[in-house]
Amino acid sequence: MAHCFAKLEKYDHAIISYKYMLALAWTCKSQESEIFAYQGLARMHLYLGSIEKVKFYDAKVTYGMYEAEGS
Repeated sequence: MAHCFAKLEKYDHAIISYKYMLALAWTCKSQESEIFAYQGLARMHLYLGSIEKVKFYDAKVTYGMYEAEGS
């Protein structure tokens, strides 16, 4: 769904969808899905010009900064 919103240039809606994806990744304990969600969030914030948020999400992907279990 996030991909569809991005294609329609509805980046705020895409961000919400990627955040839902991130929450599901944590629930399922899927690091692959977590990385995918962080990449999507970074891309949407890039399109919106939010460079600090891009750096934050990019660092999570680049350095493997996953959510700690039980948090």
